[in-house]
Amino acid sequence: MSETPPLAHTLATTSQASPHRACFLLRVRPEKLAEYADVHQRVWDEMLQALRDAGWRHYSLFLDPHT
Repeated sequence: MSETPPLAHTLATTSQASPHRACFLLRVRPEKLAEYADVHQRVWDEMLQALRDAGWRHYSLFLDPHT
């Protein structure tokens, strides 16, 4: 089985015109959910710039209360 490349490599080598979509499912402990949601309302400017530099243009975060 092949090893998955590190995220930094994937971001750095992915074309900005890539039409592909990806999904990542993260489970958050119920007692940490309010803190997680609060922190993600205020994304650091540095993080937004890093996403742009990596070619990310359109992305979404969703909360699934059943997972």
